[in-house]
Amino acid sequence: MLFLFAVTYHEELAKAFSNLAQIAGDIASNEKNIFEQIVEREELMSDLDNIEMSESELEKNAEIIMMSSPNRIKLNTELERLYAKMRG
Repeated sequence: MLFLFAVTYHEELAKAFSNLAQIAGDIASNEKNIFEQIVEREELMSDLDNIEMSESELEKNAEIIMMSSPNRIKLNTELERLYAKMRG
């Protein structure tokens, strides 16, 4: 019985790590492009609103927006699932 539990636990952890790796790969390949697009949109909006913003201010706004990106939400969700599985 204990052996079956250990095998099942191992399989669940392996699946959780696999999901986490896939999401991390998606983030690595997409984050830079998404960040650049958000900076461009922030710059366009500031121009339309006649608000002068420095490049660092635009990037800071983009970083704040990126915190709630779907990829990061998926990553945080998968990390929480992994931690829950590790705790048992």
